[in-house]
Amino acid sequence: MKAVRFHKARDVRIDDVPPPDKVGAHQVLVRTSLCGICGTDLHEYLDGPHWTPKGRNPFSGAELPQILGHEFAGEVVEVGTEVTTIRPGDRVSIQPQVGPSTCDFSWNEDPV
Repeated sequence: MKAVRFHKARDVRIDDVPPPDKVGAHQVLVRTSLCGICGTDLHEYLDGPHWTPKGRNPFSGAELPQILGHEFAGEVVEVGTEVTTIRPGDRVSIQPQVGPSTCDFSWNEDPV
């Protein structure tokens, strides 16, 4: 599938990426309906990375290149076996940049 990905400052490309192949037990697959571009995305493009990880994020596993666009909404397509609060067909809005409240980790350093 095609995705617009941020590689580095002023370097955004349309890349071929594999579609999600399976949903983990605590994960949800969402078909995106709408996505906004906000100031964070513009700052990343102009002179980032700031928020996107320079190295592999120890919590999320995210690393560059990365698909920007954290203001989005869509429809739940599939839920993992341990997900109990939403189901396929539900409409959702997403905040993917929430980390765990029980530990400290750095967004912009390689994990030790």
